[in-house]
Amino acid sequence: MLKTENIHLFKQITTIQDIIREDVDKIQQNQLLTKLWMEEQVQNIGRSFISRSEPAPDPLFSLANTDILTNLQILQSTLQGLRRMADTLQSSINIVKANLTDLSNVTRSISKYEKESLVNKSYLQSSLLTLADEKADPFLTGCLSPLTEVSPDTRLPRDCFEVQKNLKNETGVYRIQPDYARRPIFVFCDMETDGGGWTVFQRRKDGSIDFLRQWKDYKYGFGNIGGEFWLGNENLYLITHQDLYELRVDLEDFDGGKGFALYDGFAVGSEKEKYMLKFVGPFKAGDAGDGMTYHASIPFSTIDIDHDFWEGGHCAKDHTGGWWYNQCEASNLNGKYLNGLNPHEYQGVYWHEWHGPSYSLMSTKMMIRPKFREVAKPTSEVQEMHPHTENSKE
Repeated sequence: MLKTENIHLFKQITTIQDIIREDVDKIQQNQLLTKLWMEEQVQNIGRSFISRSEPAPDPLFSLANTDILTNLQILQSTLQGLRRMADTLQSSINIVKANLTDLSNVTRSISKYEKESLVNKSYLQSSLLTLADEKADPFLTGCLSPLTEVSPDTRLPRDCFEVQKNLKNETGVYRIQPDYARRPIFVFCDMETDGGGWTVFQRRKDGSIDFLRQWKDYKYGFGNIGGEFWLGNENLYLITHQDLYELRVDLEDFDGGKGFALYDGFAVGSEKEKYMLKFVGPFKAGDAGDGMTYHASIPFSTIDIDHDFWEGGHCAKDHTGGWWYNQCEASNLNGKYLNGLNPHEYQGVYWHEWHGPSYSLMSTKMMIRPKFREVAKPTSEVQEMHPHTENSKE
């Protein structure tokens, strides 16, 4: 309803703008015609004065001069009146232009509200069609939603935690639909780590997928949802704007060593905000140390779109990945997949506080779940807590 009213208001403002522009054009045209008429009258009187100023024996010569002077006085008075009128018209034009500017600002504000507050169907459809035309990665279908609409009577879970609340406790691929998404998406749910309910949005494990990708790839997601993948910045934006989420990062080296980092909050901005890491932290727990706080409030960068703060450099290009690069990073989990120690720093998949920038990790996993959650108990636990009435009577 709100969207319909805004569209109607936008059309009304556009119509008013068109009318005002036409009025301004007419006023300026009339002003020009008046100026031309005034110049023509002055020239005519001037020619008349010259033709009558030659000596003539006409006895009415003095009377003619008197007529000319009278006409000049009338013309002068008329010119003064026209000047005042022109000043008034110019003042009116300035007021109209100011009002037109105000209307334009209102129109832009409404348009901005529409685009930022509503994820509409036509936008998603055009984005998917564009992606198809550009022949996106075939693995991308694992991260994008199917093309069929979902019935309002069969609402899907918003994230993996709601999947878990439905008593589905096996780790694997599930279908969810965030609040502001028009279509469902497939996600990988971790139902084992620290109580489960985690929506996984990044995973590296064997180097089978190239993570040195362009902006559109990171926007929509890529890879194999059952293997290595990036869920997509647009999906991250939709999910993290429906609730407050915590972030967990799991790391593993080539010797079997494991570490993790847990953060109290995590949120990604919209594409207009350059998929900025709007909120991360504070660092809560974990033996891997803090590798994300340094990237807070930093826009996302890829090999073709550089938003980092490294003057004269290009972090995504030089460090081979897509990330929230600052100057450049304290972690680079989307970097080039290498094998453990390598002679060059800042080139592999690394977490600075865990093995340093010269060690490329074997596997990584980034996942989120709601911070404030009510865990549903399995049926077996409920039965244990509430024994059968007959047994209790006995």
